[in-house]
Amino acid sequence: MGDRTQRRTRIGEQRPTALAWGSVVQLNSPSRLRVRFSKKERLVGLLRGQALFEGFKNPARPFIVVGNDACVREEHRAAYGVRQHR
Repeated sequence: MGDRTQRRTRIGEQRPTALAWGSVVQLNSPSRLRVRFSKKERLVGLLRGQALFEGFKNPARPFIVVGNDACVREEHRAAYGVRQHR
């Protein structure tokens, strides 16, 4: 159960997008995310590009961003950016 979706931007496009739990992601050009939201965690796979995440504080349900070379787990910070290199 939960949200399982993808978000993407094309070359030259930058766009904010809301996630199921109320956080906002600002996607840079070109970027692609895979989102999974469950009772235990909020998981985003940054498949390509760059994203700024805002407003996701929830110590009971950690926010996790996974890329090729790193995994960021955040429970307290209000905003941060992640870039996926290819």
